[in-house]
Amino acid sequence: ARGDNPLAGLADVLSAADLAVVNVETAVGVRGTPEDKSYVFQARAELWDALVEAGVDVISLANNHALDYGREGLEETIAGARAAGLAVVGAGENADEAYAPALIDVRGTTVAVVGLTRVIPVVEWAARPEQPGLASAYDEDVAVAAVERAAALADTVLVTIHWGRELNPCPVDHQASLAAGLTAAGADVVAGHHGHRLQGLEDRDGALVAYGLGNLVFYARTEETRTTGLLRVVLSPDGVEHELVPARIDDEGSPQPLPPDPAQEVLDEVARLTPGQGNCPRLF
Repeated sequence: ARGDNPLAGLADVLSAADLAVVNVETAVGVRGTPEDKSYVFQARAELWDALVEAGVDVISLANNHALDYGREGLEETIAGARAAGLAVVGAGENADEAYAPALIDVRGTTVAVVGLTRVIPVVEWAARPEQPGLASAYDEDVAVAAVERAAALADTVLVTIHWGRELNPCPVDHQASLAAGLTAAGADVVAGHHGHRLQGLEDRDGALVAYGLGNLVFYARTEETRTTGLLRVVLSPDGVEHELVPARIDDEGSPQPLPPDPAQEVLDEVARLTPGQGNCPRLF
């Protein structure tokens, strides 16, 4: 119902994690001027309390809606998130801030979270040395360098990246190329989003790449776009273990956990989308 926390159905999973990271794909607050684009989003500031209450620790703003209300809206969004106690990645006052990792201590281990986007409506949204904006991954070398810097500061690196083609079940060329580059640069986990549907996961030399995690809190219209999940990752000296926690988005736009049988169907479908093993070719 309106006013309830839209993440309540998955709050147990989020809260149980040592570190929970989500992509926030909207401006948040009341300031700014809407951009001239097909879809512009601006959420109320109560969103921050809902995320914190559900157990979220880090948000990425590296996506194609963070500047929907211009730079003034982005500034308010970043300030609001930080005031709520959330770490922000993928956007900032300048390029250095946008590409900088959040460094989180997890049980004595330093985890770096890097936010990147390969989906930007206009080039002006990209952060520059003296211009606020987003951490663009259109220049793969720049994205790789950001991960290399993070890897030098941390024991573990997580990359959250906006990429791919909407509704595509399989990765496209730039996803495969970036996945190879980012993992070689030191990313232990690359978690992708933008496609509005689940895509496959794969191991790349001991690193985990999740090509598309679907929607989460969103008014999805089709079963394909309602089917989603949280990626639970366990990092240890032995490597990366993972589990997808399947969910379905209800009519209120909120994800709800699935019973065992439908959950297994989701896992089977995701397995079929593993590049090189099922319905999707391995591109790189």
